[in-house]
Amino acid sequence: MDSALLIQRYEADLARRQLRGDRIGAAMTFYALGQAYAGQGRWAEAIRSQQAGLALCQDLGDRQGQGQALHSLGVAHANLGQWAAATGAFEASLRIWRQLGNREDACLSLANLGKVYAHQDQPEQALTCWREALVQLPPQTLEHQQLTVWIASLSP
Repeated sequence: MDSALLIQRYEADLARRQLRGDRIGAAMTFYALGQAYAGQGRWAEAIRSQQAGLALCQDLGDRQGQGQALHSLGVAHANLGQWAAATGAFEASLRIWRQLGNREDACLSLANLGKVYAHQDQPEQALTCWREALVQLPPQTLEHQQLTVWIASLSP
């Protein structure tokens, strides 16, 4: 489906959910809308959508939704070069994933946090994040292989 049409559909769905008072559905739609904006490189709009979804998830006590929104905020901020905001969002998502026992998403947050550190010329912090993620991933996965390459690129 055309991404512009997809965004229109999400926006219409969001309006309907908000009219009905469906806060859970609205939070999910904000997330999907943010992802669609991100897919088009519309980072500021992605941030606004994820922030709105995060606020709803916080009100609802939805920790999984909070983790997803925070991770997506980290990605968007990183793509705008807003390193401090990206770091804060990835660290917050990582705390949630650890509290929930969600190792897979914790590894993803660690990997992205490491990339943020690498972009900021902080190789030791990047390596720490990547190594922590690496030991939690099965060796045959693409993620493990990618982390191995990144670690090698920064290792002395």
